[in-house]
Amino acid sequence: MQAFLPPGGRKFGNTTVGVRCTGGNAWSVYVPVRVSAFADVVTASGPVERGATLKATDLRHERRDLATLSYGYVLRTEQAAGKRVLRSLGEGAVLTPSILAAPKWVKHGERVTLLAQAGGMEVRMMGEALSDGTRAR
Repeated sequence: MQAFLPPGGRKFGNTTVGVRCTGGNAWSVYVPVRVSAFADVVTASGPVERGATLKATDLRHERRDLATLSYGYVLRTEQAAGKRVLRSLGEGAVLTPSILAAPKWVKHGERVTLLAQAGGMEVRMMGEALSDGTRAR
């Protein structure tokens, strides 16, 4: 007998696993199952207001069933510390990649210095930020 995951089947949560026999009288049967996988994910250690920049003290790890976290999750505090939250969070809320944003380094309308470098030459000029800006990756 051989177990297999049908095409398009989910690896976690409510799903179906196929079991087949490839012997003389080949057969297959599909069995509904619930698959749970647990991991320590990053959660809010207390309430966090929308737009706040997260500090390490705002975060903690909690063991959660990954099958219930369909919007994703963050595994390491370094992935969240220093980032802004795009919505308010209650204590124990799981941090997801979609609610984290890089901190704003420049705000719309601020005076900025533009710098262009080529070889050994450097040109600087004052300007105004046309939109908010974050660190380039």
